[in-house]
Amino acid sequence: MALAHSERDKLFANCYGLYLAYMRVCNVLDFDNLILLPTLLLRCNEDVCERWHKRIRYLLVEEYQDTNTSKYKLLKLMVGNSARFTVVGDDDQ
Repeated sequence: MALAHSERDKLFANCYGLYLAYMRVCNVLDFDNLILLPTLLLRCNEDVCERWHKRIRYLLVEEYQDTNTSKYKLLKLMVGNSARFTVVGDDDQ
């Protein structure tokens, strides 16, 4: 909310804060957080990251045409330096 300057931005920032607080109370995540939170966990916790690297030998990503930068970062963190993943996408989509 500190970055909001106009009244409209302050209102939106306040609403978003309430939204996040409500989700926390309900113990739920929205779609963006299903990607953001594991990405942050893998980036900030080396032990968790290493456990995932040991667990995943190969990873297949379907519907790759729908992958954005956030999803790509999560994939890279999951496979580590081995980069053993295959992607499948549909050029017509």
